[in-house]
Amino acid sequence: MLDKTVPWASANYTADCLMMSDDFQPESEDVDEAIEFVADDSRPPTDEETRALLERLG
Repeated sequence: MLDKTVPWASANYTADCLMMSDDFQPESEDVDEAIEFVADDSRPPTDEETRALLERLG
Protein backbone atom coordinates (compact mmCIF):
# COMPACT_ATOMS: atom_id res chain seq x y z
CA MET A 1 0.00 0.00 0.00
CA LEU A 2 2.71 2.46 0.86
CA ASP A 3 5.06 1.34 -1.87
CA LYS A 4 2.22 0.25 -4.18
CA THR A 5 3.57 -3.32 -4.56
CA VAL A 6 0.22 -4.79 -3.51
CA PRO A 7 -2.82 -3.36 -5.26
CA TRP A 8 -5.37 -2.00 -2.79
CA ALA A 9 -8.15 -4.20 -4.19
CA SER A 10 -6.08 -7.34 -3.57
CA ALA A 11 -5.22 -6.41 0.01
CA ASN A 12 -8.81 -5.41 0.68
CA TYR A 13 -10.20 -8.66 -0.73
CA THR A 14 -7.72 -10.79 1.23
CA ALA A 15 -8.50 -8.99 4.50
CA ASP A 16 -12.22 -9.41 3.85
CA CYS A 17 -11.74 -13.15 3.28
CA LEU A 18 -9.84 -13.43 6.57
CA MET A 19 -12.62 -11.64 8.42
CA MET A 20 -15.25 -13.94 6.94
CA SER A 21 -13.33 -17.12 7.70
CA ASP A 22 -14.61 -19.10 10.66
CA ASP A 23 -11.22 -20.80 10.99
CA PHE A 24 -9.00 -17.70 11.19
CA GLN A 25 -8.12 -16.46 14.68
CA PRO A 26 -6.03 -13.27 14.78
CA GLU A 27 -2.86 -13.42 16.85
CA SER A 28 -3.76 -10.30 18.82
CA GLU A 29 -6.24 -7.47 19.04
CA ASP A 30 -3.82 -5.26 17.05
CA VAL A 31 -3.76 -7.80 14.22
CA ASP A 32 -7.55 -8.01 14.30
CA GLU A 33 -7.79 -4.21 14.06
CA ALA A 34 -5.29 -4.17 11.17
CA ILE A 35 -7.35 -6.71 9.24
CA GLU A 36 -10.52 -4.69 9.85
CA PHE A 37 -8.66 -1.55 8.72
CA VAL A 38 -7.64 -3.12 5.41
CA ALA A 39 -11.00 -4.84 4.91
CA ASP A 40 -12.85 -1.51 5.08
CA ASP A 41 -13.69 -0.91 1.44
CA SER A 42 -15.29 2.51 1.90
CA ARG A 43 -12.05 4.08 0.65
CA PRO A 44 -8.35 3.22 0.46
CA PRO A 45 -6.43 4.43 3.52
CA THR A 46 -4.07 7.35 3.23
CA ASP A 47 -0.34 6.76 3.53
CA GLU A 48 -0.44 8.50 6.92
CA GLU A 49 -3.18 6.17 8.20
CA THR A 50 -1.25 3.16 6.95
CA ARG A 51 1.99 4.35 8.61
CA ALA A 52 0.18 4.88 11.92
CA LEU A 53 -1.23 1.36 11.82
CA LEU A 54 2.13 -0.16 10.92
CA GLU A 55 3.74 1.66 13.86
CA ARG A 56 1.17 0.11 16.20
CA LEU A 57 1.93 -3.34 14.82
CA GLY A 58 5.71 -2.85 14.85
